[in-house]
Amino acid sequence: VVHEQGVLATSDDLPESDRATLRRAGSQVADPSAPVPLTKPPLAAWALRKVLEAEDAPEWAAAQLERVIRSQDWWFAGPERNGSDLDGDGLPEYGHPYSSGLDDSPVFDGPIPTTAPDLAAYLVQQDREIAALAARYLPDHPLAPHLARAERTTALLMERLWDPAARRFVALGPGSGDAARIVSDTVVGLMPLRVDGLPEDARTALLEAIDDPERYALEWGLPTVSAADPDFSPERMWRGPIWINTSALIAEGLDAAGRPERARALREQTVRLVIHGGGPHEYFNPRTGLKAERATTAFGWSAALFIDLAVELSR
Repeated sequence: VVHEQGVLATSDDLPESDRATLRRAGSQVADPSAPVPLTKPPLAAWALRKVLEAEDAPEWAAAQLERVIRSQDWWFAGPERNGSDLDGDGLPEYGHPYSSGLDDSPVFDGPIPTTAPDLAAYLVQQDREIAALAARYLPDHPLAPHLARAERTTALLMERLWDPAARRFVALGPGSGDAARIVSDTVVGLMPLRVDGLPEDARTALLEAIDDPERYALEWGLPTVSAADPDFSPERMWRGPIWINTSALIAEGLDAAGRPERARALREQTVRLVIHGGGPHEYFNPRTGLKAERATTAFGWSAALFIDLAVELSR
């Protein structure tokens, strides 16, 4: 993770203030027994495609794509290679909350590592994106392994993380059975909507959740935790407020699910939120549409995506 003060390569690089925050929260990763690699969710191939759609640059694309492929392979590598499939079952885990980008989500209140449906969905999409990009920019790179791995990951996502009784995706902590289930109803469980070929029942359930005014269809947008969940808090980071990046990702999921009108409505709602809230803040109270009290302002993700959403809506 690159930031304004340097690079966070592992948990050893965390500022002491971050460690103190993790200790106060009772996090097991505040003082790990061994360094934990830090990264961000696997969306690099998605971002690379977006850049190349704006300006085609074959040589640059080939160099960047090779890096993305190495990163994707790291996610699926086992612990013997210091990878992120920490139990070697084919479904990678988040080894640290920071690697999810949703550090304070209730999904990470329990023990780590966490097998999360958003990570599986991103990895499926990334393998497919890599195959599509490699067909153009790395003609000698084999495509079949990426497409096959995407199919395997989709199958594991449904087999291990889909709860047919609750009709939603759940995350899993260490252990087995009910003790491992993480039942918090969060935006993490909506991200599989981005997976092409998701079974009809799962896709329908996610669409119903997004349109449910008791859960995610709030006046000012899509919260990061369902309003019906006991962990919902409209002011606490990643525990209820609206973030522009998760809203933009879900809008793309709605497109993938064949709901372009609903996707456009969410994009319009998100742009209205930023205008109503007074600027591209870090996150917004979903009840008031205003900047959450502790959120920073002039936030890079929000500013960039506000422009992207506005441009897309103008087409």
